[in-house]
Amino acid sequence: MPFGEMTAYAFESAGGSDIEAALPAAAAVEFTACAAAVLDDLQDLDPIPSINPDDPGAGAELVALLMSLANHAMSGLDGKVVDASRAVSAQQRLARFELSALAGQHRANRLDMAQNPSLEAATEATSAKSGTFGRLAAEVGAALATPDEELISIHGEVGYHLAVAAQFQNDVSAIWPRGSEGTDIELGRSTPPLIFALEVPDGVNQAADQVKDALGHRSESGERDEERIREALFRSGAVHYAWIMAAVHRAKAVSAARRCKEANPVSRIADLLVV
Repeated sequence: MPFGEMTAYAFESAGGSDIEAALPAAAAVEFTACAAAVLDDLQDLDPIPSINPDDPGAGAELVALLMSLANHAMSGLDGKVVDASRAVSAQQRLARFELSALAGQHRANRLDMAQNPSLEAATEATSAKSGTFGRLAAEVGAALATPDEELISIHGEVGYHLAVAAQFQNDVSAIWPRGSEGTDIELGRSTPPLIFALEVPDGVNQAADQVKDALGHRSESGERDEERIREALFRSGAVHYAWIMAAVHRAKAVSAARRCKEANPVSRIADLLVV
């Protein structure tokens, strides 16, 4: 999800005329999203370019640096181009949402199947992890263009639902049969599709039973049979559940985008639906 691009689109959609005026805010949002991505890699023990895997402190320093750059970027807002009160409003939103977004990222990564989380908890974690970033990106951009709180909130709805839809699609790509290798299954990450299969009562869905069985067994080397789990997840309906959830959030994003266009007929925020 291009969060910085969403900020720029929201600025223009809410009535902003000079798109360059919003670029510092777009950069701030991107720095925040990058910090979350590094945090995600650290928790997954994934390699990070230029970071020594034996020095986890370096990764933490990178997260801190990116957060510092995000806040510094906001100081680049030109008070002559952007109304000072609107710049302050955008900065306050960045400060408020970036903390909750990073906390959501951490909470989602901490959920694992050993804790037996519910589908509701996994879905809420997805919303906190990605939806908050989408809302952050859109509201920061809109707040630079207008003091209208209702209009800012509507743009936030577009960002929120687009980001959650994208996250569900990402969850599907991580479990797609014969797809690219991911870490969700091997790490036991409690993504909504996985929890969907686990919550099906025993004996009701043969494929869901196979998912549970395969997740509970590891080879002598300690690995799970990922391909078997992927195939069973697809046949269990878990993938289709995620698709439906993504479609529901896209529909809500479309509805909110229409309201944005009613307020500003030249709004192009709906273009993000096809990005």
